[in-house]
Amino acid sequence: MSTEPIAKRDADEQRKAVSWYEASARERVHLFLDVHSFQEFIGPEKREISPHLRIFNLPEQFDDGMIVGRGLLEGQKVFVAAQEGRFMGGAFGEVHGAKLTGLLRAVREFLATEVAGAEPRLAFHARVAANALAIAEREAMLAAGHARDHQARLAALGCADDAELCAAIRDGSLDHRIDEVIAAVRATTVDKLTVANPGHLARPG
Repeated sequence: MSTEPIAKRDADEQRKAVSWYEASARERVHLFLDVHSFQEFIGPEKREISPHLRIFNLPEQFDDGMIVGRGLLEGQKVFVAAQEGRFMGGAFGEVHGAKLTGLLRAVREFLATEVAGAEPRLAFHARVAANALAIAEREAMLAAGHARDHQARLAALGCADDAELCAAIRDGSLDHRIDEVIAAVRATTVDKLTVANPGHLARPG
């Protein structure tokens, strides 16, 4: 007789029987993780819906088809995200993006609080990973706005993209608007530093 826990054997049987293609995002997460270990962040009971779906006559769902949370995988703490392919064809909504950003933040805080106190080598890697996650978090929150602003600055200079702006700077065709060019390039640089390392913006010079 197998000494394997009954709950684990039942879960293994469920994994073999289920169609992962047809399973919902929540079902996939529960089957993927250790039994009863999943803790969902902002579940459907919170009734969070992207505010613009109704305006565009798009289907609504209380979690935007995005499941995020933490649990155990073979006894190890993990953070997970799963997307509901049937919601808007797998497209992103506002709550969807916010939940992914929140997941990044949760992982970063876990690294900073639960891993940073480990032995020096592991603590160093935890700090590096936490910094990378902070960049990803800022990118998720700011990238769309930065892209719109950058495109508007290019359009104001009569350029379709960065390549055209570089060409215009090289051939001198924007020399009569050099102050505008400098302001546009500076603004783009500030946007990039805001994502990569906002601490640099506080340094003099």
